[in-house]
Amino acid sequence: MYNKYNMVKENNKERESLHKTIKKSRPNLSPNSIKTYISSLYHLYKKSGSKGEFDTLNFLKDFTEIKKIIGELEKETTKKTRLTSIVVGLKSLPENKERTKLIEKYTDMMEKCAEKYMNWIKKQEKSEKQEKNWVTLEELDKVTNRLFTRLTERDIRKKDNLTKKDYNLLQEYIILRLYDSFAIRNDFGSMKVITSDDFEKLKDKKDKNYLVTNGKYKIVLNKYKNSKFLGSKEYLIDSKLKKVLKLWFKHNKSGFVLTKQDRERELGSNGLTKFMTKIFKRELNKNISTSMLRHIRATDDLKDEPTILEKEKADKAIEKKYLHSVQMHNQYRKIDKK
Repeated sequence: MYNKYNMVKENNKERESLHKTIKKSRPNLSPNSIKTYISSLYHLYKKSGSKGEFDTLNFLKDFTEIKKIIGELEKETTKKTRLTSIVVGLKSLPENKERTKLIEKYTDMMEKCAEKYMNWIKKQEKSEKQEKNWVTLEELDKVTNRLFTRLTERDIRKKDNLTKKDYNLLQEYIILRLYDSFAIRNDFGSMKVITSDDFEKLKDKKDKNYLVTNGKYKIVLNKYKNSKFLGSKEYLIDSKLKKVLKLWFKHNKSGFVLTKQDRERELGSNGLTKFMTKIFKRELNKNISTSMLRHIRATDDLKDEPTILEKEKADKAIEKKYLHSVQMHNQYRKIDKK
């Protein structure tokens, strides 16, 4: 009997097959990138109403239909991701004339979309969603302080066992304190906790992200979006945050920095997004994720800096005046010794 379970099973096999095909074609792509591309392609596949096998990507042959679907998407970032996924997917399949022409058409569409997106980026304007959910650093600090007050009122520091409510409240506070100190993406969601002794014994210290305890606490970030280009990074945790984390790990024995409600499994990237969104929806009636936090903090960091367009205008003026590049102009500049 063919049922929904069989359909899910077949879909998973097709996804695995496409994953292997893309990996073979683009061996340097990270598993997460491939997963994102496949998920993006599957959205298009479902939207197109295709009945064929997903891993063949035959549904992409209907360029007019796919172009229409992409055109109806609201966010330029989503359009760009969908088109990139299409080009990566098609380039991984066996070469033929039909496929080559199709790649050219989608590549042209992708490049136009990327140009439009970059022109919007240069304006440095908030999107409609960002405008609606934007907050100041002061408002973020107030939320963190409110959670601390609730922890104090519940006398959590003196408790040996925490109720579900206590545990969730403490984890909420931990999340806000971590992201107040480290403006990373969702990497805390799957980060492991390890003692410094056990960390030193690891044969491969770069296979995961770690929060190393004992003595000086530190974060060892190995797996993140730009790790291929920037390499592993280490961050020391200050004494104030260390004190809070020691309390947290008294109750959180999972081996992960953040957990699901069962206090055993890692919270994960999606779980972290939902958890953080829940906090700010309740406290400020805003939808704020780690991505939004990064935009807010970057805006504050650069509040006194010229805009991208202002810099471009100044750079062009220098090039016209001196007939050399801005990079060369910076090399010409001399700093007086004090």
